[in-house]
Amino acid sequence: MRRIGLLCLVAAGALVFFLGWQFWTLDDQVQSAIQTQVDAALKSHHSRKLRKICGDKHTYRYLSTQKQATVHVESDNQGGGNVAYYRMKLGHQDNYGVEFKIKNEVFYQFGPAKIYYVANWPK
Repeated sequence: MRRIGLLCLVAAGALVFFLGWQFWTLDDQVQSAIQTQVDAALKSHHSRKLRKICGDKHTYRYLSTQKQATVHVESDNQGGGNVAYYRMKLGHQDNYGVEFKIKNEVFYQFGPAKIYYVANWPK
C-alpha cells in the first residue's frame, strides 16, 4: 500500500514538472515553430508558401529577398485564448509581429503563422 502511495506521489510530481516545463518553455517553442515555417518557405523557393506566411506586402518583399532569416521573439504572448500574438525581430529588422492559433498548449501544436510588419498590422 505504501508503494502505491509513493508511486502516485512520484507520478504526480512528474506531471507537475512536465506541465511547469511546458509553461516556462512556451516562448522558446513558439520561436522554434516560427523559424521552421520561415525556413521551409525560404528553402522551397515557392512564392505561394511565402505568401501564405506573410500577412502584408512589406513582409513578403523583405522575405523574398532573403536566403535565410533568423526569427527572434522579443515579447511574450500578447493574445488571449487560443490566438497568440508575438512581437519579433526578423533577420536584422525589428517591428514585425506574428499571429497564429494555438491548437494544443500542452504538446505545442501551433497553426500556420502570419507575419506582419507592425505598421501594417490589421486592426
